[in-house]
Amino acid sequence: MLIPIGCLLIFFFVQAVLDPNAVIEVNGISTNDKSMKILAVLFTCLFPIIGLFLAFAPSKLMEKLAAKIITRLS
Repeated sequence: MLIPIGCLLIFFFVQAVLDPNAVIEVNGISTNDKSMKILAVLFTCLFPIIGLFLAFAPSKLMEKLAAKIITRLS
């Protein structure tokens, strides 16, 4: 789910970057600052990257990661 949702978010934020009148909310404040829009695109790029990593990671690596998370939570 991270891959398709992340791609949709990237699509919408890239459109916002290209439109100088588009407004996004950052910390509850509406802004049309281009640097904030670019930051939003870069942040949403993490979602598909993490999704691809989780989709194609070897099972041994995922088992080790899950074991470390479970031991820290216990």
